[in-house]
Amino acid sequence: MAEFAGKVAFITGAAHGQGRAVALALAQQGADIAALDVARQLAYPGYRLAEADELRTLQAEVEGLGRRALVFAADVRDEAAMAAAVRQTAAELGG
Repeated sequence: MAEFAGKVAFITGAAHGQGRAVALALAQQGADIAALDVARQLAYPGYRLAEADELRTLQAEVEGLGRRALVFAADVRDEAAMAAAVRQTAAELGG
């Protein structure tokens, strides 16, 4: 039995790098995934941030593992966007 079967993981910074790796690892262990990322370039930091396509491919990979996935393009500093994402996640995936 998968360690996270029946669980929901809400992951920020999920489109690439460590966030993506965590999302996929949890999905492999049975978790449904809510993935949030700013998914656009900002004036800072000095390194490349994720893009919207990376969120879409993450969703496809999670679903390919047989898990449900929601993706949100939002900035964690936007309280209203975060609250909306949490509400939608709870409504669609449970919480």
